[in-house]
Parts: sequence; C-alpha cells; structure tokens
Amino acid sequence: QPECTNICFWYIPKEFRSQEADSDEWWKRLAKVAPLIKERMIMKGSMMVGYNPEGSKVNFFRVLLSN
Repeated sequence: QPECTNICFWYIPKEFRSQEADSDEWWKRLAKVAPLIKERMIMKGSMMVGYNPEGSKVNFFRVLLSN
C-alpha cells in the first residue's frame, strides 16, 4: 500500500528568533513569511513547495513525501 508523510514546519527568520512568540503581532508577521518565500522560489524557479494555515495556526510550509 502506498504511504505518505506530511512534514509541516515554519521557517522562523533570524530577527524573529529573539522575540517572544506569544504576541498576536508576532504571529501575524510570521503568517507573511511562507507566502513571501514561496513567491521568491517560484520567481527564481528553484523549488515548488506548498503552504497553508490550519485552524488557528498561521501559514506553514507543508511538504508531502510519498512511497
């Protein structure tokens, strides 16, 4: 039977890493990171990866591996 694995992750920019992740503003800013990175990758033609929010979680990258 085919199997697949979803790998979900956020890329946290360096300038975000020293800040507390408990504020709404921090999460709103983080939600804009994945779309910006994806746009840059598509324009460069380097990679295709999806992102999406899930419930109360802001945009994160989702990579699907299938076997």
